[in-house]
Amino acid sequence: MLFLPPVEEIYPETQKLEAVNFDFGYLGQPMEGAHRPGHFAGVAKVVHRLLKIVEPDRLYMGQKDFQQLSIVHKMLQILHSPVQLVGCPIVRDADGLAMSSRNILLDKEQRALAPLIFKVLLEAKARMKKTKPEAIIATALEKLNASGLTPEYFEIVDGDTLQPVPDFNKADFVVACTAVKLGKVRLIDNMVFKGAPNLPFHGHLATA
Repeated sequence: MLFLPPVEEIYPETQKLEAVNFDFGYLGQPMEGAHRPGHFAGVAKVVHRLLKIVEPDRLYMGQKDFQQLSIVHKMLQILHSPVQLVGCPIVRDADGLAMSSRNILLDKEQRALAPLIFKVLLEAKARMKKTKPEAIIATALEKLNASGLTPEYFEIVDGDTLQPVPDFNKADFVVACTAVKLGKVRLIDNMVFKGAPNLPFHGHLATA
């Protein structure tokens, strides 16, 4: 089923919509929050409005924007919502590039470079047992830059709090998140390095 209402039905001029402002604390500050100020506030308002209209039992969201997944989960907690959030694994092309509508904007040369993002994530995960997060991050950024990509960030964070992980042995749930620009196209990706989410997702988040 497809829900495709006109704008005036979602935001009617005759109806004063409930003003909603959420405090996401640190969850909304790093990574995408730092590079796209106000983005998550807008996401939360739109998702909140959708849930009020549809009143679903479950909300399915992809893992590709891991921070957004965390933000929406927090919003549901704040609202004491009965909606179950389902985290869906990243779907990738055969060469590892995370599927996205933005991929069609890449030219042939850029599309050939883009799978390096996934390769760097895999290499970073492979070094986890013998290398500190700080060194892994530095190497990942260096490899991305050297290949002609422009990384905005490559962070290794606690999957529950999104705080930086200084020591793999002191974190149960670790996720690497990155955003990279290829020309004017901005691509994001992530990979679970360790553990499983403590959040009550009913989906299975991919670890590779």
